[in-house]
Amino acid sequence: MDALQVANKLGAGHLLDEMHASLLRVAEDVVATGRDGRVTVTLIVKKPQGPDNVVVVQEAVTTSLPKSLPQGAMYFVDDGQFHERDPRQVEMELRVLDGGESELRDVGEEESAAEGTN
Repeated sequence: MDALQVANKLGAGHLLDEMHASLLRVAEDVVATGRDGRVTVTLIVKKPQGPDNVVVVQEAVTTSLPKSLPQGAMYFVDDGQFHERDPRQVEMELRVLDGGESELRDVGEEESAAEGTN
């Protein structure tokens, strides 16, 4: 019996099905979180007491699902308080300007215009 035939028999014939299901579950979570996951297949080969040419193979499939990023992060800064936003970050006031004329310039135009006025 080769290794693939042995794997087909392990776990009462369900080892490969369990590996497949675990791999699908971890892959779905990896796609959802963007973080790494893991499927580990462990085969423990033991020699029981008795005949010299007998081994026992024990199987285990374990999964480590990706950890999602924490959603409730808080800032704790020098003032000894918790904040939802970083209080050191200056708030920017954004507004929409209606009307008025605007001019589109290339990056190099501003320098050459400034040089021409000297």
